[in-house]
Amino acid sequence: MTRINKTILPLVSACLVGFSAHSDAQRYSDLFVDEQAYRDSDPLFFMQWHLQNTGQAAEAKNTGDVGNDINTTQAHVKRRILGESVNVAVVDSGLAIAHEDLIDNVLPGRSRNYIVGAADPTDPTPPRTESGGDHGTSVAGLIAARGFNGLGGRGVAPLARLMGFNWLENQSYESWLETHGGVGVTDDARIINQSYGFSPIWPVPFDSADNLQEEAHLANVTRRNNNGRGIVFVKSAGNSFSRLSNPASAFTFVREGTATGPLPWWCDFIPNDPRCQGSTTYTPDIIFSADARDATKTQAQSLPAQVAASEPSNASFYHTTISALSAGENSVEGQGDGDLLSSYSTVGASVWVSAHGGEYGEDNPAMVTTDIEGCNAGYAKTAATAAFNDGTHPLNTDCNYTSTFNGTSSAAPVASGVFALVFDANPNLSWRDAKDILAKTATKIGSNFKPIIVDTGLGDFVAEPGWLRNAAGYNFHNWYGFGRIDASAAVAMALSPNYRPLPAVQVTDFIPAQAGAASQIPEGPNGVVQAIVVRDALTVEAVQVKLSIRHGRDADLAVELVSPSGTTSMVLTPRSMYILDQGEPVERELQEALGTQTDFNDTVFLSNAFYGENSRGTWTLRVTDTNSGEFTFFGFERETREFTEITTSNNSRLGSITAASLRIYGH
Repeated sequence: MTRINKTILPLVSACLVGFSAHSDAQRYSDLFVDEQAYRDSDPLFFMQWHLQNTGQAAEAKNTGDVGNDINTTQAHVKRRILGESVNVAVVDSGLAIAHEDLIDNVLPGRSRNYIVGAADPTDPTPPRTESGGDHGTSVAGLIAARGFNGLGGRGVAPLARLMGFNWLENQSYESWLETHGGVGVTDDARIINQSYGFSPIWPVPFDSADNLQEEAHLANVTRRNNNGRGIVFVKSAGNSFSRLSNPASAFTFVREGTATGPLPWWCDFIPNDPRCQGSTTYTPDIIFSADARDATKTQAQSLPAQVAASEPSNASFYHTTISALSAGENSVEGQGDGDLLSSYSTVGASVWVSAHGGEYGEDNPAMVTTDIEGCNAGYAKTAATAAFNDGTHPLNTDCNYTSTFNGTSSAAPVASGVFALVFDANPNLSWRDAKDILAKTATKIGSNFKPIIVDTGLGDFVAEPGWLRNAAGYNFHNWYGFGRIDASAAVAMALSPNYRPLPAVQVTDFIPAQAGAASQIPEGPNGVVQAIVVRDALTVEAVQVKLSIRHGRDADLAVELVSPSGTTSMVLTPRSMYILDQGEPVERELQEALGTQTDFNDTVFLSNAFYGENSRGTWTLRVTDTNSGEFTFFGFERETREFTEITTSNNSRLGSITAASLRIYGH
C-alpha cells in the first residue's frame, strides 16, 4: 500500500443471468495447445507460486506450501478464460505502458498522467530515475502481465485490458472523479484496483463532507455504469498488522524523568536511567503494538494493531477489501497453527476474501511481477540486495522484473485479476454477483487457528474468535474473510446455468439503538449492551455499525455485533493502536489538516460476517473495556533505529456510548 486516500463509497445494481460456456480446448490454441505448453510459455511462470504453488521458493530461502495458490490452471487451460473482454483500471502511482510484458494489454490512449506539465497526459510511465520502483507497474503486472509471449511471467488475467492512472502523484478531486468511473475515462472499466490507503491512529468519522461526496459519486457510478452492472472497486486492506506510521508526527508523548540539577557521574554509563533524565517530549516515527514486540508470541497469538475498517473506505459496503496471504502456513512444532496471513496484512470484519501478497522475498517468497525496465531504476537494479533483482540473474539480466514485491498492494491486484476472469466468463454479471461468487467459492484455510484471549484484569475476554459459521451457512474469519480466492471454482460458477444473480440491493437508514439503553462501559469482560431493532426482512449482504463513544483510552475497546440469528462478529478488536488520545494534545492547525479526534464520533465499522442471514429482529451491540490496568506499546525512531516502550495508566473514569446505530445492506 502507498499513501493516503480520502474515503470512498458506491451503490449497486442487480443484473440479468447469462453466460458464455468458454470450455473449447481450441480457444486460444495459438497461445498454448496443452497444459505443458501453458506452463512453459512464460519463463518466470515457474516462480509465480500464487498462480501455481508447487512448493517453489521464488528466490527466497524457504519454500511455500504445495497447493497454496489461487488455482488458475483449470480456468486458464480447461475453460480458456483469460480475461480478454475485461477492462481493468489501475489507480496508483503510475504504469509503464510500454513495458515489454504489459504493452500488448494496455489500451492505447486510455491511461492518464496527472502530474502538472506532463509531456504526454496519456502516459503515466514513471521516470527512469524512480529508484524505489513504480508501485503501479508492479500492481498491473499481477493483474494482467501478458501471458504466452515468451517474456517474464503472467498476470492472473493474462489477456485483460489495462488502463493506468497516477492519481497518487496529484490527488485532486477532479482526477479522483475521472479515475473512479468518470465518463469517458474509466466508465467502462469492470474493475478498478486501489492498492493504496492510510492507517489512522485515531477513530475517523465516516460522515465527513469529502467522504459523503465521494460516496454519492460512486453510488451513481455503480448504479449506472456498464449498463447497470457497475464496477468492482477492489481495495487493499492495509499493511498495519503490527505497526502504523505516526502521520505528520501527530502523536507526541512526554517521558517523565526525575533528574534535577547536576547529573550523577554514572549517568555516562546508563543514560537511560530515569534519574539521569528530565522530562522530554518523544515523537516516534512508527508505532508498534506490544504483541509485535513480544518474542514469545506467534502471529496467530497476536492481535492486529488496526482493523481494516479504521480507514473509512474499508468500512464501505461498496469496496471489496482484500487481506494478504503468504506462500505457506506458519508451523509450530511441525503443525500448522492456522496462520497463512502475510506478516503485515491488516485484517478485520470488513475483509471480503483473501489473496496472496507474499512476504519480503528474503526468508519467505514475495511476488514475482513487472518492474520499471532497466537496471538503473526500480526494485530490480544494479546493486540490489536480492540476487534476482541485481541484474545478474540469467532470467532478469535487464532488471525488468522483481521478486520482492509484496503487501496487500499485491493481494488486491491478484483479486482484481480473478474478478476479470469471472467477468470474462460471464459478462452479464453485476459487481455484486461477482462478489457473491467469490464468497461462495472461496476456500476455508487455517483451520487450526485458535481464539485469541486477553486478560482484562477482571476476567478473560475472547478478542479474536477465529472462524465462525453463520446462520446462513457461510464460514467467515476476520483475517481471511470468506477464505482464499479460488479462481477456477469462481469461473466455473460464473459459467454455470444454475447460478442466479442477486436481486436489486436494498439499503436501510441507520437505525438507532433503543432509547433508554445503558450507556456506561464497565471495565471487565462483560461490557455494555444495546439493542437495535430491525423491521426490514432483508437477506444481509453487509452491516455497518456507527458509533460515538467517549472514553479515556480508545485502544481498550472491543466492539461486537450479534445478529438476530445469534451470529457474533468482532467488528473492532481491542489493543488497537488508536493511541492518539494517549499523547499530548494535537496542535489546532495540524488537527484541522488531518481531521484528528480522540474519541469515536460517527465512526463506522463494517462486518461481512452476517452474509445471507435474515436482518429482521433484534441486533445486539456490545462495547467492552478490555483493560483495567496499564497499556503498553512501542515507538520506533528511524534515525536512531531504537524502540521506546510507552506505558500509559488506566482511564480515570468509565467511558460511555453517546450514540449507536446500524445500517443493513441486502436484498
